[in-house]
Amino acid sequence: MESVWIYAEIPKINQLKKLEVQCQILFDFQTLQSNIFHVKSNGQEKSYKLDYPKNSTSFQF
Repeated sequence: MESVWIYAEIPKINQLKKLEVQCQILFDFQTLQSNIFHVKSNGQEKSYKLDYPKNSTSFQF
């Protein structure tokens, strides 16, 4: 099993209220692909797993 880790940080945001995510990374390569998102904002952490063919989700804080 292979994995790819991507870390992204969004600077200069006072308070994150909603984050919409659309991701199709590696879906064209492997239909068994899962993309897991961990989002932290204001001391709260939320996670969501996207399984093919679902490619979008949103987080509200």
